Amino acid sequence: MTAGANSDSGCDEAWAWGHYYDNEVASSDFDRECVIINRPYLVIEKFTIPATLAIAKPGDTVQYRIRLTNPNSAKADAKIRDITDDVQYGHTITTNGTGTAAAVPYNFTVNLTTDPVKFTPDAGPIILSPGEELILYFNTSVSSAAYDYDCDKASYNATDKMNNSILRKYAEKCITVLKPGAGIRKLSDARTAEPGSEVEFTLMLENNGKAALYNVTVNDTMSPGWEFLEVTQSITGMNESEQSSAESSTNNIIIFGNITLNAGEKKTIKYTARVTDNASGGINENCANITGYDNTNTGYTDEYCITITVYKPALEIVKDVSQHDVEPGSEPLITIIIENPTYATVYNITITEFLPRGFNYTDGTAKLDGRKISDPNWTGIREFECGSNDTGQLNLTWNFTNTNFTDTDTEALVVIPPKTTRILTFRVHVKCNVQNTTFNNTVSVSGYTGAGAAVGPNSTSFEMRGYIADAELYKYASTNSPTFFEYIDYMVVIWNNPAGANIAPLTLADTMPPYIKYVPGYTYVGDLKIEPTVCGDYTDKAAGNYTAQYGGNCSDFHGELLDGNSGDLFNVTGEQTGDGMGEILFWNLSKWLFLTPGQQVSIKYRAQVIPGVGSTARNNVTLSYLDPEHPELCPDCEFNISSSTVIAIAGDINLTNPTELNYTLKLEKGWNLISIPIQPDDTSIFSILAPVQGKYIDVAAWNNRWQYRSYAYGDWFGDLAEIEPKKGYWLNMKEADNLTISGKTINEFNITLYRGWNLIGWPSTTAVPVQNLTLTYIDLATWEGRWNYRSYAYGDWFGDLSEIKPGKGYWINIPRNDTIAA
Repeated sequence: MTAGANSDSGCDEAWAWGHYYDNEVASSDFDRECVIINRPYLVIEKFTIPATLAIAKPGDTVQYRIRLTNPNSAKADAKIRDITDDVQYGHTITTNGTGTAAAVPYNFTVNLTTDPVKFTPDAGPIILSPGEELILYFNTSVSSAAYDYDCDKASYNATDKMNNSILRKYAEKCITVLKPGAGIRKLSDARTAEPGSEVEFTLMLENNGKAALYNVTVNDTMSPGWEFLEVTQSITGMNESEQSSAESSTNNIIIFGNITLNAGEKKTIKYTARVTDNASGGINENCANITGYDNTNTGYTDEYCITITVYKPALEIVKDVSQHDVEPGSEPLITIIIENPTYATVYNITITEFLPRGFNYTDGTAKLDGRKISDPNWTGIREFECGSNDTGQLNLTWNFTNTNFTDTDTEALVVIPPKTTRILTFRVHVKCNVQNTTFNNTVSVSGYTGAGAAVGPNSTSFEMRGYIADAELYKYASTNSPTFFEYIDYMVVIWNNPAGANIAPLTLADTMPPYIKYVPGYTYVGDLKIEPTVCGDYTDKAAGNYTAQYGGNCSDFHGELLDGNSGDLFNVTGEQTGDGMGEILFWNLSKWLFLTPGQQVSIKYRAQVIPGVGSTARNNVTLSYLDPEHPELCPDCEFNISSSTVIAIAGDINLTNPTELNYTLKLEKGWNLISIPIQPDDTSIFSILAPVQGKYIDVAAWNNRWQYRSYAYGDWFGDLAEIEPKKGYWLNMKEADNLTISGKTINEFNITLYRGWNLIGWPSTTAVPVQNLTLTYIDLATWEGRWNYRSYAYGDWFGDLSEIKPGKGYWINIPRNDTIAA
């Protein structure tokens, strides 16, 4: 029978035929015989040893048994060529196969390169007769890579004796692999921190697998700048050796080791760490890693990270002063705004105020956030001498050790909490040596982090401008070469420099030379007619106590006249013969004057030259004044300045052959610009204008201001009292008339002029060409019903004024102070 026999059974038929001679079938017959064809089939089973084994762990060896049975019912032999097994992933066959068939032992060679794995009998195909079985044994090793639960299938490659393949069948066996798992979580008791903060961390370890995890190590790496402190006592689930190992930590890396986690077991570690100043501001990442091993030394790991925001403290400063411009006596309020703009605390604050020169702290004025605090420590100079060149200054320091709230005696500058502003205010008193310039008022603020590192110092400045009293004193005489009995009009100008501060003049003392005698009735302080207190003897021959003339008390001015070499020149011992001083004029100006920067005031008075005066005469004027206006604010801010003038006395030379004469001025209706060319005996305005009394309305003169005498509403107004030679006057006539003046000729004279416009007269009866003027001028003009002028512009002279005439008044504009002499 061949392999191509059909079905499980087959029948054969045999036939016989008979024929006639003509081939016709005479008769036939047949017979049939059937044969049953028996084919082999196999039953496969797969078992573990013991058969109940269904669980393994990494590192375990699992024994398998595969049984092939050729049942009796097969009634045919089976030829086993090989057995296959698709071994589970992570399971490795560690031995060749062994087995028995019909009580005969066999060896198998395993081919691990095929898929599935193939076991081939070393002796060749094994024949299994009906009712016989073949058992194959082999071992596998379970690795950590094995699936938690997996099944594999065994099969075979077999034929019958005619090499027809026997239908494959499969046997399956499933194994559960118990493996460990590593899990970790990290928690903190704070989401934000700052340098100096202590944060407690919690590490929760878990074996979330089904087998023990050995040699577990936890490596907790904090951000740079974090410092491990200690493991707290709240450690759960850890034995003594595990707890001790947790202490082996330095800086920002913490290592916990020698830990065993059984299946499903949890353990907790708590420890504290400090944020140092080296920590970076912003988000800091803290990561904990767990690593453990199973029986095969295969590692299991997990990591968990958290973030903590670290805030670094900082300080910002704003400074304001209630006055930008200050002068002695000013008491500005200084405000220092200190802000902590961060979410971290600043500790142990120090505020250092560098006061400019001439500033003094006002005790008891310091407040922090509106509450009084103790006065600062100070270094430097608190007392200043007016006029000194001392450049020292005062430095103030408030800090956490010396500053308390006075109402509760509690510390005021220990901390500035996050997002908090502190406002320090205090007053200072500006003294007399403040700088007369622009300067900076600087403050510096510093503190510390919670870890002890410095915050700051930060500083800021407020620009200020100091103004100190800078008065100047000038003295002028109407003539530089008077004759005997001639009147000299003196003018003392107190000018407050525009670059300085307000001044309050106190005492003006004018020391006259002997034989220059004060003439009462002509004295003006500005627009006010104020007589001085006249002390002493104009002849310098009397000795004894001073006696006040023309009112006042000389003793009120003791100590007011000082000399750097001789000391007090005016004291209770009185005047001494030959002390070189004549009369002394004192004006108490404290109730009358206050000059702002740029303002000036003139004090005018008259004196007469008495025979006996020397060939030259010097008189000296001194002024004491306060800066500022209110003495109570700075009683020590008193300054002294002086000025002098020298005149040459012509003696009796100018008295030789004086000529008595009358001079007549022709006056038109309306305004006339006039002067008197001779020296009358009486220069009072009513004496000079007596011939035209009732015919004039106004008369005015310019002496750095307008002085006038005007008639209105039935009375006379104004302070113009005299009409004098060398000065020009505007005279307003109701009708035309002639004015005749009697007096003496003036042989020599000096006309003192000031920069700008001057209104002068020509004190001579002889006209002179304008070209004879030796001084530099810009404009010269007179009024004769129209303006006649001579002016210089664009490099040339213009106008038709050719001579200066007696009896006329002239406006003259000069670029600098000068004198006309003739």
